[in-house]
Amino acid sequence: MVDPSQEVLKDANRVELVHQGGYSELKPSLAIDGEWLLEQILPSEPFSKIMGGPPLSLRSTLNNYLGSLIAEGVIPIIVFQGISISLTTQKSLDRKVKGRAEAWEMYANGNKEKLLAALEEGKKVPWEVYSEVIKCIRALGGEVMRAPYHQSSQLGYLENKKLVGAIMGSTDLLFYNPEKVVIKLYPETRCYDYILSSEIIEYEYDTTSESLTSAFILHGYWFGKKTMKNQNLKETIKKLKNSDYKALAPKAQDKEYLDNVHALVNSKIAIEYSPPGLFIKPDPLLNKLIPTRFTKEVYFGMGIIPLSPQLLTTVANQKLVELPPFADSDYYRELLRKLKPLRKKTISLFIENLPAEYSQTNIQVLYWFNQNMPYLLPYEKIDQLIFNFSNADLEAELSRQRKNMPDLQFCLKWHYDSHGETEPKIQSPIGNEETNLEGTNMIIAKVIFKCLENAGYISSTGKPMLFGKALMQCSPEWQTQAFYLQELLKFGILNGRTLGQTESKYLDNDAFTKLVLIPVENDDLRHQIRLISRVFSLIQPNLKDEPWTGTIDYDLSQFQALVKLITMTYQTLGEVLLLREYLSGRIGYSKALITAGESLPFGCHSNIGLGIAIKKLLLGESIDQIREQMPQMADLELDFRRGWHFWKNLLKILKTFAKYQSFRDENFFNEILQASKLLKSTLIRARIPVN
Repeated sequence: MVDPSQEVLKDANRVELVHQGGYSELKPSLAIDGEWLLEQILPSEPFSKIMGGPPLSLRSTLNNYLGSLIAEGVIPIIVFQGISISLTTQKSLDRKVKGRAEAWEMYANGNKEKLLAALEEGKKVPWEVYSEVIKCIRALGGEVMRAPYHQSSQLGYLENKKLVGAIMGSTDLLFYNPEKVVIKLYPETRCYDYILSSEIIEYEYDTTSESLTSAFILHGYWFGKKTMKNQNLKETIKKLKNSDYKALAPKAQDKEYLDNVHALVNSKIAIEYSPPGLFIKPDPLLNKLIPTRFTKEVYFGMGIIPLSPQLLTTVANQKLVELPPFADSDYYRELLRKLKPLRKKTISLFIENLPAEYSQTNIQVLYWFNQNMPYLLPYEKIDQLIFNFSNADLEAELSRQRKNMPDLQFCLKWHYDSHGETEPKIQSPIGNEETNLEGTNMIIAKVIFKCLENAGYISSTGKPMLFGKALMQCSPEWQTQAFYLQELLKFGILNGRTLGQTESKYLDNDAFTKLVLIPVENDDLRHQIRLISRVFSLIQPNLKDEPWTGTIDYDLSQFQALVKLITMTYQTLGEVLLLREYLSGRIGYSKALITAGESLPFGCHSNIGLGIAIKKLLLGESIDQIREQMPQMADLELDFRRGWHFWKNLLKILKTFAKYQSFRDENFFNEILQASKLLKSTLIRARIPVN
C-alpha cells in the first residue's frame, strides 16, 4: 500500500495544488525534518554500512542542497528525532540475523544482489554517523536540534509559534495546521515547491486536520501498524466523516493502539528555545505511554547540544535491545560482555543528575543471540576524581605545550607532568568542582580528563597508568586512532586470527571459509597480512565524494563492527559527561557548549578501504590493479605512506608495553616485528617511501 504522505503529494499534484516560490520568501529560516531530508536527498550507498564511516557523498550532497539556502540568507534548522517510543510489538531479531547471514552466504558464492538488498534495508544514515551529519550542517552555517520525541511535533511547534519562516518535510506536518509545508527545494534556480494546509485539508479532502491525522494513523503512519487495508487514504477520510476512528478498528488491541498514537501526536511535545523549557499539551494517556519523563533541562541538552538519543531512549524505556552487526563474530559478542562495566558506568553517570526514582530500577539489556536471558544493568554510585583547574592554569599549559585546544595527549601530558606536585594540582580524590566552566577549551579539557579516568588511563587515586604513558608516545595526528588501537589491545582483539563464529554460528562454515580466505599456505604469513590490514583499516583514507563500488571484505567488516562498538561506547560516555556538566549548572547554554560537543575526540569510525587496499598489495597486486578495483580511493600512494607512519606509531606504543612486560601473549610483540618486515618490504617493492 502507498505511504499516506505520498498519497497526499500525488493528490496535490493531480489537482494542481503544488505552488512555487522563491527562497527569499523563506527568510529568516527554514526548519526541516532531518530524518526525511537525509532519505530524500542522499543517494543510495548500501556498502557504507559495512565499510564504516559516513556515506561518501554526505558532505557534498548537504553542501549542494543547503548551501544555496544559506547563500540567499535563509538559515536551515535541521530537526532530528529524539527519544524513540515503540507502540508496536518488537519483532524477533532472528529473522534479521538469518536474512543477513543468507545474504553473506550468497555473496560468498558469487551472488552480490542479496547482500545489496539486505544493506538497502533501514535508514540510509545509521545513528552512529549522525555526529558527522551534525558537524557538516553546522560547518555550512546551518543549525541543528533534536526533538524530545518525534521531529514533526517540534517542527509544528516552531511554525505555530512563528519562530521560523516555514517548515519542510513529509505531509504529516499537516497534522499541526501550518500555513504551508515546503516539499521540495531547487538549489539551481533558488525556488521551492509548497502546499497550503487549508487547500489540501479543506478543498481537496473536505475534512479537518484531526481527521487527516486519524487517517494517516489508520494507514500505519509513524509506527507501521496498518489498521485500514485495501483502500486508499481518501476512502478512509470519507469513512471518518461518519465514524470515529475507533469504530474503524476491528480489534480491541487496535483501538488501544490508535488511542496511544493519537495521544502522542496530540500532545505536541516540543522544546522551547528561550528560556529552556518543555511544551506538552496535556493528555491523560501520556503518563502511561511515557512513564519515565525527563526534566526540561535534559530535553533541552539533548535538543540543542545535540546529543545522540540512544542512551536517553534506553533510560526512558528502561530497556536496551542490542542489535546484531552486519558481520557478526564471536569477538563481537565477547566485546559486548567486556564493555558491560563501562556502559553500566555511563548509564549510572547519566542517572546521577536525575531524580531519585531513576536510580531505583534496573535497565534490561536484551541480546539478539540470547533473547530469553536478558541482562540487568543496575545503577551504581560512581566515585569520580575532582579535576579543578582555572582558566588561567589551562591557558598557561596550552601555551607550554604549544597547543590551541586540549586533546587526549595534552590532558595526559599535563596530568603526568603535574602528578605528585602539591601546587598546582589538577586533580584530587576529594573536593568540590569549579562552579563554572567558561569557554570551549575549559569544557573540552574537563570532559576529556573524566573520559580518561573512566577509560582507565588515570587511576581512581589519580595515578598515571601505562595506557596513558603509551598513548603519549605516538605522533599527535594519530592520537585518536591510537587510542582506539590501544582499546583493541586492552580487550584482546588486535591480532591476526580469524574473528571466529564458533559461538555465533552465523554463517555456513564453507561460506565463512571462502569469505575470510587469504590464499597463502603459511599460517604466520596469513596472520601477518590480516593484522596489517586491520591496523590500516583504522585510518580514514582519502575518498571521492561518490558511493562505494569497489571491493568489500568480510573479515574487515567484522573488525569494523568491533571498532564501531568501541567508538560509540566512548562517544556516549563523552556526551554523558558533557551533559552532566550542563545539568549541574557548571556550563550555561552558549556557543562554547555546542563547539565543545563537536570537538570531543570520540565518535565516527573510519572507512575500511585502506585496510582492503593494503591486503591486496600484500597479496601481490599492483597499485594500478588496486586502483582499478577500488575507484573511490582518491590517493592510494599517499594513503599507503600514511598507513606506514601510523604503523610506526603502533611500534612506539608496543615498545612502551614491552618495556613494562605487559603483554598477555609474549609472542605478540615478535609477531608485530615480523609483520613490520613484511609491510616494509611490500611498500618498498611498490615504491612507497618508508622513511
